[in-house]
Amino acid sequence: MELRARLVAKVFASAGRAAPIIAAGLAETRSGKPAWWAGHEGSTIEDLDEQEFAENVSAVDVLAAGGHVVPIGPLTNVAAALEHPRCAIREITMMGGAFDGRTDHNIRSDVDAARVVFDAGVELTAVGLEITEQVRLTEADLTGLDGELGQLLLGEVHRYWSVIGHDWNTPHDPIAVLTMVAPELFRFERGRIRIDGADGCTDFDPDPDGPHRIVRALDIEGVRHELVTRLGRACTR
Repeated sequence: MELRARLVAKVFASAGRAAPIIAAGLAETRSGKPAWWAGHEGSTIEDLDEQEFAENVSAVDVLAAGGHVVPIGPLTNVAAALEHPRCAIREITMMGGAFDGRTDHNIRSDVDAARVVFDAGVELTAVGLEITEQVRLTEADLTGLDGELGQLLLGEVHRYWSVIGHDWNTPHDPIAVLTMVAPELFRFERGRIRIDGADGCTDFDPDPDGPHRIVRALDIEGVRHELVTRLGRACTR
């Protein structure tokens, strides 16, 4: 978790932005199952070990104090934050689940935590794997990534491609974030998400009064264009 905290600190520094509180999350999943970690993350960043974060701050405390939480990865820390005695979380936006019969890494890595999050009744928007997989970014989409942040992103993206043997990738979590700032590019359905079994399969029960929303469709080209434009803008500031 310290590696991820240092990665976040490096991104803010490269972007020339003041960083919020950065704290390392819980080291173990609630289910006891190890979350998959490819091992190449941050390998292109020479000064990663020099990046600082708030080592004496609890990530769970920080999350619990937030009104709108955007999880990236397994839901271990979010589940703990929702159980915090002073939890102030009112809304969650996340990439997670697959509503076509498959399972998703973020859910199956910690099924116990995911069940806590979905059962909490908090307003939640989820973008499933079957939706995010429709969008791909290729080398042509990365030509506008300039400056220190752009070089950092290019290095990490190319390293990732070499590991998975592709020349493209799916921007899963950025698509979830985009639902917050460009909702017109998505079609939502309200209902309730539940975990079916121990393997992390996510089921969805439509209900106009339910606490959850899932994305049923998206403007593929519109989403790709918006992501590429916003990335390019961030790298040239």
